[in-house]
Amino acid sequence: MLNCFFRAWDAKQKARYAGQITKEEYFEWKICWPYSMEAGERYRMLAEHS
Repeated sequence: MLNCFFRAWDAKQKARYAGQITKEEYFEWKICWPYSMEAGERYRMLAEHS
């Protein structure tokens, strides 16, 4: 599960510094993870750890 978070975090952080998302959007994503993940990503993460 931690690997999944780090992969998602890396992508969001790159989007943040590239100006694709705002600081507020990045913060919202971070505090809502894993609920802010796409459904397919969440399913894969749960399947890997069950």
